[in-house]
Amino acid sequence: MSEVDWLSHLLQIVTVTGQLEVRCAYGAPWRVAWSRAAANEIPYHVIVKGRAIFADPETRTARELVSGDILPHGAAHVLHDGSGQTPIPIDAPNSESS
Repeated sequence: MSEVDWLSHLLQIVTVTGQLEVRCAYGAPWRVAWSRAAANEIPYHVIVKGRAIFADPETRTARELVSGDILPHGAAHVLHDGSGQTPIPIDAPNSESS
């Protein structure tokens, strides 16, 4: 019998579905405030090219994300370009532009 790691075993018994909700290409200055994810959702951000600043209003922390970073995050948070300039309004699904 071959050994299966716990994640592979979990994925064999649990049905996992997903979808690409939005793909964005922003130019500075930009800022998007994301509300808390709905129950049973595991949203994430993938930085394909460039960089973004992830800000957590609850902990008042920020971190830079760069190309190749994947960040799962279900709590309310803000992504922005880090320029400090007044952002251009953005219309993104499940977000609060500001």
